[in-house]
Amino acid sequence: ISLKYTNYSNSKKKLFNNYLPRKIRVNEEFIYFFGLWCGDRVGKGRFGVVNKNKSINFYTKYYLEQLYQKVKFVLIYSNKIDMPNLDYQMDKIICNKSDKNKKGYAISVHSNNGIMFRFFDYLSNNLMEFLNLIDDKINIFLAGLFDAEGNVLLEDECFRWSCKNDERIKIFKDIMIQLKIFRRYDGANLVSYDKQY
Repeated sequence: ISLKYTNYSNSKKKLFNNYLPRKIRVNEEFIYFFGLWCGDRVGKGRFGVVNKNKSINFYTKYYLEQLYQKVKFVLIYSNKIDMPNLDYQMDKIICNKSDKNKKGYAISVHSNNGIMFRFFDYLSNNLMEFLNLIDDKINIFLAGLFDAEGNVLLEDECFRWSCKNDERIKIFKDIMIQLKIFRRYDGANLVSYDKQY
């Protein structure tokens, strides 16, 4: 479905064209992408993921194209570092000079589609209800979330999901307890030692 409308952007009237799928299949690809999106989503008005990992960025591109989105790759880096040398093409490069404390870079893979953002945001705001619907595939959601917010601490041989949102901590902790993989919360990460997941 093509949705054309006019709106004001930066005090100028602009024509916008959004593409929406007629149906969205809630399959394993959707569940994984939703987990990834819950961890690394792009801000309002855009629909996609911010991540440095090339394979995650190209998976995001692949999945967004399945939803008929026009995908952009945008590199955002701090003026405190040299521009990263990447082996794939960016559609736009932004040198961020405003935040003096942040160093580093990120790659946003997204479409300009606030409608799709709002749909995913609705699911995110009703996360427990959504996860109850996909009960037998929660591990796929956690895999996407881990690819966005996870890390492995080698010295402790544990898997950690970064989370500081109190509501999300409770939801993720309950899920991990149900799957018998929750060990503890360390103040910034949900920790698991179960290597099966």
